[in-house]
Order: sequence, then structure tokens, then C-alpha cells
Amino acid sequence: MAFRYLCMTARYRTRINFTFTSLKASEKALHKLRRIFINVRDVLQKDYLFQTLLKHGSLCFFRVYVMIWTCPGHLT
Repeated sequence: MAFRYLCMTARYRTRINFTFTSLKASEKALHKLRRIFINVRDVLQKDYLFQTLLKHGSLCFFRVYVMIWTCPGHLT
């Protein structure tokens, strides 16, 4: 998968400078993208849950506090 990502990042009609360093960098970048995707997905799921609970009026202060605290991008 890292090799595919390396090929995808090359510009059109240019040669790929294949080195194991560039392959490792592609692997690292791909890992970062996966981690970002997982974090965004978790935040969106929690946001949907929060909106649903808020819409039905079944939120209490403790639930809101726990949801904010467990969010990956919370402020501390």
C-alpha cells in the first residue's frame, strides 16, 4: 500500500525517484492519514450522538462532560 501511495504522489509524466527512504516516508504519511481518518470518524460519530441526544432532550450535564472529555481533540 505504501508503494501505491508513493506512485500516487508522483507528478504526471515524471519519473519516480524510488528509494527505500521515500518508501518509508510514504508509509509514514499513509499511517498519518489513517490516524487522521480514524480521529475524524470518531469525532463525527460522537457529534451525531450528541446532536441526537440534544434533539430528544435526554442530555444531562454529566453525559455532556464525559462526551467532551473523551473526544480526541478536547482542550486540556
